[in-house]
Amino acid sequence: MGSIRFRSSNARPRNRAGAPKLQRRNAMRGLPPPWPDDDVPNPDWTLHRPKRISKKLKAPKAIPPALLAPTASPYVYISKPAVPDDMDTATLFREADNLPKFFASSQFEYLSPNLMQHDLPKFDHIGEVAFLGRSNVGKSSLINALMRRNLCKTSKSPGRTQLPYYYGLFPNKMEPDERMPGNALGYAVDLPGYGYAKGPDAKIEQWQMDTQDLLQSRHEKGTLKRLFVLIDSRHGCTHIDSAIMGWMDDAGVPYSIVLTKADQTSIPEVIKHVNEFCMRYASTSQLQEEGAVTQSPVVHVTSSKNRWGLNELLMSIETEFISMGRLA
Repeated sequence: MGSIRFRSSNARPRNRAGAPKLQRRNAMRGLPPPWPDDDVPNPDWTLHRPKRISKKLKAPKAIPPALLAPTASPYVYISKPAVPDDMDTATLFREADNLPKFFASSQFEYLSPNLMQHDLPKFDHIGEVAFLGRSNVGKSSLINALMRRNLCKTSKSPGRTQLPYYYGLFPNKMEPDERMPGNALGYAVDLPGYGYAKGPDAKIEQWQMDTQDLLQSRHEKGTLKRLFVLIDSRHGCTHIDSAIMGWMDDAGVPYSIVLTKADQTSIPEVIKHVNEFCMRYASTSQLQEEGAVTQSPVVHVTSSKNRWGLNELLMSIETEFISMGRLA
């Protein structure tokens, strides 16, 4: 066998598995060197780094602070700045395994325009909650899941809801002919979606202006207790979502964030969006006076398909109806 030949001492071997590499590999494995050290002309060869490493690396993105406080339910989180020091958030929403008491003994009914006399309810003693979201956010599917009945028409084409639809909550023991708008325990309102609704541009703009006027007038009247703003978990908060929330802040309309379609994205992505809304609440509360923040610190996570977080959302709705004294 011929002797192994090397290039000059300042050059690297032609074979990638040269002397330094073999020596290091055998040393790590506890084996003798591939050849005697005396046969190696320059055992202290300098290994050169790949050229790619010398390129400037991008600075890592700053990790936002975790401002979400978990509850007993994996589908509800609270912004930490809103949590008192003596409160244990792990005890909240503990009863969410079961349907809330008042919804177990009652059901929603669609209130047709004829029953409503083609006008908004004029009953100041009946509270209402409304649902608003971008077109194709899954609003109709979520409302149907909450009501446990297919009362809302769902469609693959976004923007089908063009008028506000009212649904009344009535006790199961109430006779059908008695289920009139004035006897409802509360109203759930399905508002037209914003975004890319189908129709002429002028008409779409008019829908959205009417929706804003409706929300502001019902809030000033005292009947609108809370607006639930629906956000698609797959996309998070878009520019138009931010604009809608900014308008709610300016108008003083109380609202809560509800993430939909949580089953269609990853858990880390959902948690990221939840934390962003908790951070928004924290920053808004610092800028506004105490008690003037209209965004709720509570963030709901839901899935109509898998029925995630529905009982928790019903518990929040029940609280709003109770505040009117109708469910006491």
